Amino acid sequence: MTEQEQQDLMTGQPDAAAAKMELTEGAENGDILFPPPPIDEPPAPLLQKIIPFLLAGFLLGADQLSKQWIIANVPDYQSMTPIPALEGLLRFTHIHNTGAAFGMFPTGSLFFTAIAIVVAIAIVVYTRRLGAGHYLLRVALGMQLGGALGNLTDRIQLGYVTDFIDVTPFPFIFNIADASIVGGVAVLFYLMLLESLEERRQKQANESRLVNTEQVSVTSYQLSADNDPLTPDTPARPLTPSSSHSLADSESL
Repeated sequence: MTEQEQQDLMTGQPDAAAAKMELTEGAENGDILFPPPPIDEPPAPLLQKIIPFLLAGFLLGADQLSKQWIIANVPDYQSMTPIPALEGLLRFTHIHNTGAAFGMFPTGSLFFTAIAIVVAIAIVVYTRRLGAGHYLLRVALGMQLGGALGNLTDRIQLGYVTDFIDVTPFPFIFNIADASIVGGVAVLFYLMLLESLEERRQKQANESRLVNTEQVSVTSYQLSADNDPLTPDTPARPLTPSSSHSLADSESL
């Protein structure tokens, strides 16, 4: 305990001293949240738990159906315009992709198959451990799981991924699974940004609270010192007539 905190306790300000000690100890331990967040979250109900899997299943189905339609209606490495009004902007171009999303790293088919399996398992495990709430996080995980399973299904069945969405002037051809993965990553980035901003706001609020607590402690100490009966401010005593005569007699001597 510092000297200032001891003085706060001695002058009848235990609350201010205790608050200051609590803030100081929290800052020293790296805990900037007041109060600290709960360690355990309430378990999520069944409906919340299955949100990522329902979304992943829908995206997986949409991805596979769209690819089957492309395989049946568009020859390999050929293009078609699905909507005449969007000609020159949107085309379906049927290509085979042995690499990652958007055709990157075309020689890593086996590697990306293993990566997709690991990512899918990690998402399932992490989703099952989420507490109640976290709706946007569940959506992001569901989008990534659906995208990973969509492309993984192609790699297992065909040895490559079917890409077909060709948007001008975007340089890559992709599919629904790719778009789902990128969308999930975008949602995760948004959540991380919100968390970073919230931590910064909490840090600023706690720093302001610490400064205010120190100011209250100093002010309380000053007020208690001013009202201390042991050190009264005694005014000068006026001279009485008798004391004036005594002073004159002493001077004459």
